[in-house]
Amino acid sequence: MSLSGKVAVVTGASRGIGRALAMGLSKERATIVVVARPSTDGSTSTSSALDETVKEIQEAGGTVHGYRCNLTKEDQIRELVERINAEVGQVDILVNNAAIAGAGSIPDFDVESWDAMMATNVRAPFLLSQLILPGMMERKQGSIVNITSRVSEREISRVFAYSTSKAALNRLTLNIAAFTKEANVAVNALCPGRIKSDDDRKLNPAAAVASDVDQESTKAVVPPVIWLAGQGASFTGNIVYREEFSKTWGV
Repeated sequence: MSLSGKVAVVTGASRGIGRALAMGLSKERATIVVVARPSTDGSTSTSSALDETVKEIQEAGGTVHGYRCNLTKEDQIRELVERINAEVGQVDILVNNAAIAGAGSIPDFDVESWDAMMATNVRAPFLLSQLILPGMMERKQGSIVNITSRVSEREISRVFAYSTSKAALNRLTLNIAAFTKEANVAVNALCPGRIKSDDDRKLNPAAAVASDVDQESTKAVVPPVIWLAGQGASFTGNIVYREEFSKTWGV
C-alpha cells in the first residue's frame, strides 16, 4: 500500500533507529506520530530529543505529532492511543521500536530491571497492537513492524534478559500475524543487524556485546521498514533480517 496520507506511529523515536525510521516514513508522505518516554530523572534529555525529532521532520516538510509516554505504564499506553485516535486519526502503521537493553548475569539481575525490560520490550508492543489492531482489521489494511534482534537466537549470558524479551517479541509477532492474516493486516519483525551506535546503544553496552561491532548507519534500517510498512497479508508472520533486504524477500 502507498504510505501517502497514512498515519504511522513510531515508538522510541527521540533518537537513533527510531528517529531515522520516523524521518524515513515521513519522506514517504506518511503522517508521523513519534513517541518517547518522559524524563524520570529530572533531566530533559529525552524530552528535548523528542522535540528535536519533531522539529527535524517539520523542517523537512513532513507532518508530525509528538507524544510522551512511559511504555511501562498500561494507563499511559491506553491514554496515548486514545489521544492519537482523537487528535491524529486511526493508525495505519505501527513500528514498535522502543526497547530497554540491560546487561547482567542471572545471579545479579534484579527483578525491577527485568520487569521494566519485559514491560517495554514485550508488553508495550502487545498492548499497542491490541488497542490499534481493531481499526486496522475493520479497514482490512495496516502493518505492524516489531524491531527485534538476532540476540533472540543466541545464548549470550550477559544479555540473557534482553535476548529473552526479543524471543518473546518474535513469538508475539508470529501469533498476532496468524490472527490478523485474514483481515489483510501484516505483522512482521525486523532484525536491524549491526547498526552504528544510536544514542541508546551508546548509553547501554548490551547491544554492542550482542552484535560485536556496530557498522551500519541507522539509515540502513529505513528501506526495509518502509517496505514492510507497505505490505498486506501476502507478506506477514516473518522474522526478517535487514541484511537480506532485496535479496531473499522477492523485492
